[in-house]
Amino acid sequence: MPRLARLMITAAAVTGLFAITGSFAPPANADCPHRGNLDHKHCTGGGGGGGKESDPRYEVAVIAGEVVCTTPLFHPGDLATPILANTLELKGPGVGYSAKYPRHLSDGGPTLTMDTGAQLADDITIVVDTNEFGQIVSVQIKGQPEIGKEALAHESEVVQLMQTVDPLVDQPFRVHIDTDSIPVWQLSKHLGGKRVEIVGRFCLGDMLYTPQS
Repeated sequence: MPRLARLMITAAAVTGLFAITGSFAPPANADCPHRGNLDHKHCTGGGGGGGKESDPRYEVAVIAGEVVCTTPLFHPGDLATPILANTLELKGPGVGYSAKYPRHLSDGGPTLTMDTGAQLADDITIVVDTNEFGQIVSVQIKGQPEIGKEALAHESEVVQLMQTVDPLVDQPFRVHIDTDSIPVWQLSKHLGGKRVEIVGRFCLGDMLYTPQS
């Protein structure tokens, strides 16, 4: 058989193999527990890969909820003039639920007070983690006592939620934390480092996410 004819037959066979294999590829988000429900951001992928302009941003209010506290409650969203955080814009695709308050107390940021009287009043951020399905599973608060390079970073223990939360896109949703006596660690450096000691404990109720247009 001439060499050109053999090459043409081989190319046709490879093309056919790709066509057959592609027809059995699973659809995008096939393992998502809420696939097809457009209220859930992590289930809306299918086809085209999306774009950053479609990623929702949220305003976040930390409120009392129904938690019973023996340590000071952090709920700046309940103040007469609520202090709100905003979710962070991700550099790549996806949706982020971690939220940051105004950076400094002088910018209108909140103060987190602990049972020992220790406070965080600078660079307060709520770190929110999700599982493989995009459901919210834990929260952690980070911050510093005051502005300045001499101030040491602090972080709370990671609080695992009793029940995972499915984020919504076009309507508010609530994250129930309802945890008392959350330890806060002083770290060894201004921007992180090793845990040195527990400086106090505080209480968290709920986080209310409101989509921003």
